[in-house]
Amino acid sequence: MNRSKVLALILLALVIAFSMMLPGIDGYFQHDQYVKWLKGSPPVWQGSLKIWHINTWQTGYGAFSTHLKNVFSGFEKSHYGVFVDVEGLTPEEASAKLQRGELPDILSFGMGYIKEPEGFLQDIDEYDGLREPLARSATFKGKTYARPYALGGYLLLINEEICSSLDIDMAYDWPDTEWFNETMNRLETVPDDEEAEKLDPDIAPIAFVADEYRIAQASLAASLGSAVQIKDANTELGHEDFVKGKAALYVCGAQDIAMMEKDSEKNPLPAYSALPLAGYTDMVQYVGITAGIEEDKRFVCKEALDYLLEQKNQMMLGDIGAIPVLQMDEPSMQEEHLSALEEAYCYRIGVPNAFSLKADIGEARKYLSGNDGWRTLCEKIETFVVTEK
Repeated sequence: MNRSKVLALILLALVIAFSMMLPGIDGYFQHDQYVKWLKGSPPVWQGSLKIWHINTWQTGYGAFSTHLKNVFSGFEKSHYGVFVDVEGLTPEEASAKLQRGELPDILSFGMGYIKEPEGFLQDIDEYDGLREPLARSATFKGKTYARPYALGGYLLLINEEICSSLDIDMAYDWPDTEWFNETMNRLETVPDDEEAEKLDPDIAPIAFVADEYRIAQASLAASLGSAVQIKDANTELGHEDFVKGKAALYVCGAQDIAMMEKDSEKNPLPAYSALPLAGYTDMVQYVGITAGIEEDKRFVCKEALDYLLEQKNQMMLGDIGAIPVLQMDEPSMQEEHLSALEEAYCYRIGVPNAFSLKADIGEARKYLSGNDGWRTLCEKIETFVVTEK
């Protein structure tokens, strides 16, 4: 037998041996078993998962529903036979669906949307790796009902032209109490010298963004403490008013800056600095599993929640201008003011409870409306803001 025939027989024997080692390959009749082996074992449940995202706050740079679709496209690939349908809804649209008896399997919602999760959401285990204020913020009567997965935050905007005209020194990292009080004193006090520059009476020394689900005053009170001095903390303006120069200082959300930037071609922005306020945020996005779901499906929903908090998926939040709840190995934000806020959160973060926010906002506004309201809010802020011990 010549050498080429010997090699051919050896090769044939190797092919036969290798084929016998592959599971389920006895011939073409076992094709289904071979496909199953290639794809891996199916999950305990297969079907369609319905996710509702409730828009109670926005980042200004992209939609949470888009982020969820992008993330869960990867989940579908790793969970054969599971399909994820993400639907973005306003609170009113979601309420209408609920009244018709419709329910999602997983709910993405912001602080203040749900008052009592018991009976509506399934209680779940805490997620290892979350900082205490974030982990505790989704508890109700001692049980955890949701997981935070994204953050927004507040910043103090300084109109540089107005402040420079009054010889106010700029702060460029984050505000401290001494600088803030000196600045407010200059803005709120009418100088004795008639020739000295003074703030136009039509310009508010400081203003705060107003929103049903937010109270910006709390961010300043929690960040700078009870030594902060403000004569009037009740002035609330839209971001377009800051653009028009109606406030020297302005406390707003990162999304308000995004909207101002997008509109800057029509309404040019004044020169401003943006300083992060890390002591408080009520812009937190959560995910929870609705109650009453069968056990196997609930197990897959739990895996979906875990998947959302994986590092690679947390990093994707930077694409829509939201801040991860986990501390990243590297910065995730591209915009300078968001990067500063993300860095500030590494040192300090405070959040109210997700399910009592509406009541907390009501209490905060009650404090502000009373005599010496700002000082009262500063003293009471710790009663509803969870901080690190």
